[in-house]
Amino acid sequence: VVEWYVTANVPDEYLPEIRTGIEGWNRYAQSMWGRDIVKFMGRLPVNVKLGDPRYNVVNWDSVADAGAAYESQASDPESGIQSHSLIYLPLAWVNIGKEYWDRGRFSDAQENAANAMNRLLKKRSFMGRAMPVHCLYDPTANLSMRPRQDSEDFAKELLKGVLFHEMGHSFGLAHNFKGSLSMDLDQSDAMFSTSIMDYNQYNIERGAFESVESDKGPLLEYDRQILSVLYNEGKDVKFFCVGRKGYE
Repeated sequence: VVEWYVTANVPDEYLPEIRTGIEGWNRYAQSMWGRDIVKFMGRLPVNVKLGDPRYNVVNWDSVADAGAAYESQASDPESGIQSHSLIYLPLAWVNIGKEYWDRGRFSDAQENAANAMNRLLKKRSFMGRAMPVHCLYDPTANLSMRPRQDSEDFAKELLKGVLFHEMGHSFGLAHNFKGSLSMDLDQSDAMFSTSIMDYNQYNIERGAFESVESDKGPLLEYDRQILSVLYNEGKDVKFFCVGRKGYE
């Protein structure tokens, strides 16, 4: 099991999201091999420095405006074996989530105005015949909010999603931008993508986890199979059959 730590400056309130963002990857190993592959160990021990090859670390940055995150790793130049990984994760993602929530969520007055516009357009006619509106963008539907959620919860979900993505890099996954292409949109339970390594919209990528508190969620098939290729000689790879609409 690969152990992960976070720097001591992380606020207590975000420790659960750090844990679930890391340990969310265990769902893949459990489904294929019946065991965990990562474990969150909490804050980095006192006097341990960043770069110590014995520790994989999420480096928490309290800067609120650093709208980026990245993963870097060190490996033996001769064998290619990775010694340790470092993920840079700034507080800015919490603020980005809150801002995204505030801009995407509409007041009752705005929602009423959108509904009124919808009704008005449906009354349009030409020479006595109705003029259909084939596409009406409804801004009130831009964000699908979970019950009892607020901007703080949404921000935590975004933070966790960013970390979940960066953890993918630590396993060797790259920005493939092809996971969405393997989706079967005919399935009623189709996900936003089959890879967390796509750049997905914030509001739909939240589907990678069952809830704010949980590390459980769907198995994104592209990522699951890449892990099998990298760590199990591809023994868990399944092929997508278009005619049969599914993996086998």
